[in-house]
Amino acid sequence: MKTKQIVRLTTDAALLLLLLVVMAYSFTGNTVHEWMGIALVVLALVHLFLNKRWFVSLVKGKYNWRRIATTVINVLLILSFVVLVLLSMPISSEVFPFVHLYEEEMWPATWHIVSGYWFFILSALHLGTQWARLMKYFPKALVSGSSLVTAVQGLVSMYGLCALWNQNFFNKLAAIGMEEYIPEGGKLSAFIIDYTAIFVLMASIGYYLTTKRK
Repeated sequence: MKTKQIVRLTTDAALLLLLLVVMAYSFTGNTVHEWMGIALVVLALVHLFLNKRWFVSLVKGKYNWRRIATTVINVLLILSFVVLVLLSMPISSEVFPFVHLYEEEMWPATWHIVSGYWFFILSALHLGTQWARLMKYFPKALVSGSSLVTAVQGLVSMYGLCALWNQNFFNKLAAIGMEEYIPEGGKLSAFIIDYTAIFVLMASIGYYLTTKRK
């Protein structure tokens, strides 16, 4: 494996881990959330730099429905990232206290949270669109047992549907009831299981939506 490929995979793996950490605000607290958020932004920018050719390719070649779906997912992901970052600074109390503009108004925090959930969902869809390419880096034994992998993926995705309801994702994505939003408590193990299952579900949707079937 080439050095650039190792850097890409390491960056993406670190992004996934950080994404889960920043979503766990209830368990990490604000200070960890903000600093891990900064780390996520830096790695996201590195990811964009490593994949800068994608921006050039937008004006080249033909668009079939799979490429359109992939492009729409990517553009929405970037937009959610921009909104997420722009709204993080005015409400920061740790990393950017000098930019802290809103003491009582809830709307910046509300839409920062909403954009964060959209960023999570779109990140999973984005990973799904790239899954076929990533498979070549997996051990052959894992790939050859794809039937078992598919079965496990299906079971986890089915639970992901339940987790969407358990974690009240639909209301969060639609910004319903977020004016008085209070981060959930509960068990960390349940959070990890639910959010992982949701991520697998969305990645599976992204994969089957954009991968050409034989």
